This record gives sequence, C-alpha cells and structure tokens, in this order.
Amino acid sequence: MLKCNIDKYSRQPIVNVQLNNEKSVWLVLDTGNSGGLMLKRTAAKHFDWLSKFEIKSGISNGVNASGLHEVFRLPVMKIGPYELENVLTSVPGKDQSANLSSQGSRLGSRMKGENIKGLLGYDVLKHFIVTIDYKGGHMHIVAP
Repeated sequence: MLKCNIDKYSRQPIVNVQLNNEKSVWLVLDTGNSGGLMLKRTAAKHFDWLSKFEIKSGISNGVNASGLHEVFRLPVMKIGPYELENVLTSVPGKDQSANLSSQGSRLGSRMKGENIKGLLGYDVLKHFIVTIDYKGGHMHIVAP
C-alpha cells in the first residue's frame, strides 16, 4: 500500500513519494500530464538539484499556455515498494509561473491542503497498474 490522500484544498488525489533518497514529498497524481515528474522550482532549488544535475532547457506546451522549463534526470524516485531510476524531471524555467497545486485553504475554512511539491504524470504511472481507494486514502500499485 502507498499513502494516498485527496487534497483538502484542491480535491485532487495526491501521493507521497521519496525523491533521490532524500525526502518524501506530496505530488498530485496527474494522468493528463504526459511527463514523468514535474516539480516546483522552489523544491528543486531546495535540494540543490538545479546545480547538481545536468540541466537542459525546453518549451512546454499545455492546454492553455506554453512556457520555458528546465529538465534533468533524477537518479532515484521511490514510489511505494518500487524504485525508478533516471526519472525525467521538469521544473518551470526561471521567472516562469506554473499552476502546480500548493498548500492553501478555502475562503472561510480552516482546512489546509498538503504542501504539494509537484505532479506525478503518465510517464511514471504507465509502468504500473494503479488502484486508488479514495475513501480509505490508499493507493495500490503493481508492476505488470
């Protein structure tokens, strides 16, 4: 079993994964994102990954907008009992905005969402059969 919740603020499914054997973070499960892992720039800078790893620049095209991003390979990502290597990771380019769900609260509510660090997309999820128990707050993944 993998820890999975519905973010109280965004109402999106989120999952807790470990990045580069350093820290566990919350990511939105985004099957509509064809990429693997998209992180907030602040998260990548916090771990100093933008200076540790070889960075390539590119343009990302979304449904509503395009923008510059930087891409690198994260050596290890652990999702449940599985470890993936060389995960393609993108971050918004410097001074670029990205609408990645983040910690927040609804107006008039004391409920806060998790501190979400990015998106987990199809390029990672395609390697697994994923079952989500929304009510119980668990996600089960199996490599086929």
